[in-house]
Amino acid sequence: HEGCTKSAEGSTDYCVAHGGGKRCLHEGCTKSAQGSTDYCKAHGGGKRCLHEGCTKSAEGSTDYCVAHGGGKRCEHEGCTKSARGSTDYCIAHGGGKR
Repeated sequence: HEGCTKSAEGSTDYCVAHGGGKRCLHEGCTKSAQGSTDYCKAHGGGKRCLHEGCTKSAEGSTDYCVAHGGGKRCEHEGCTKSARGSTDYCIAHGGGKR
């Protein structure tokens, strides 16, 4: 894609943002397939939360969704909430967009 500096994915000539790599097989979806699955996160692809009965996506390098303790957590002492955005804190402790 003209002006794009990202690496091409798979056997395509484009990066993921411009249509390269494996795409979700759900009818009408144009998002990238996640991991070794054939679907995007919204359609059940990628790693799923290991909490019994949960069907949400696992967050980051963890095995659980945000609701079950996955993803980056707030670094404020004693807080167990999820950190927001690129910050290290939850909303209550100053994280996220301001």
